[in-house]
Amino acid sequence: MEALKVIEYKGYKINIYQDELSGDQNPNEWSDDNVFLVNYHNDFYVENDKIITKNDVKNWYAGEKIEQAKDYHIFMLSCLIHSGVWLSLNYSFVSDGQGWDTSHIGIVLVSKKEARTKKKALKLAEGLLETWNDYLSGNVYGYDVEGIASCWGFYGDFEKSGLIEQAKDDIDIEAEKRTKKHLRKLRAYIRNNVCLDKREPLETTMFA
Repeated sequence: MEALKVIEYKGYKINIYQDELSGDQNPNEWSDDNVFLVNYHNDFYVENDKIITKNDVKNWYAGEKIEQAKDYHIFMLSCLIHSGVWLSLNYSFVSDGQGWDTSHIGIVLVSKKEARTKKKALKLAEGLLETWNDYLSGNVYGYDVEGIASCWGFYGDFEKSGLIEQAKDDIDIEAEKRTKKHLRKLRAYIRNNVCLDKREPLETTMFA
């Protein structure tokens, strides 16, 4: 797999890749039923029958009271399906002004234990949809620093997701370990009167 970008840092290379394995787990699976969505379009079908059923959602859209409203803030979900899937809490999408490709057969639920106010719940719902949109568009990345560390599942722009900072932290930790290891060797050389030409040089990557 070819790296999307390679960043050199302290003599190491941070290889950044698209995370092609992220599709094995969708964002609902991380939420512990506190913040999640359901949707019932054939091309984007996500359910959570242990909390809410398709019939419950139909009743909510019909203006009926549903039991889940006692424990959850509920928001209407707009779903645009046209050569892909995009989600929004707004009624429509700018790119689909006529609404021909937009459906409203899903909702976002935010636990009232997680967010006491509707305003806070709205922010959590928007954050969930941002993650879902990244997931659906393949906007998920990972990195590998050969021989040191790798990590995957960074959603959104990898320049802003914290991916690069974490990779650099891994390198800093490794460099510190190597420096301490070398210093222990150096002290042992001094104690044992090892000649300078027999000593291993300090790796340049440690202080680059």
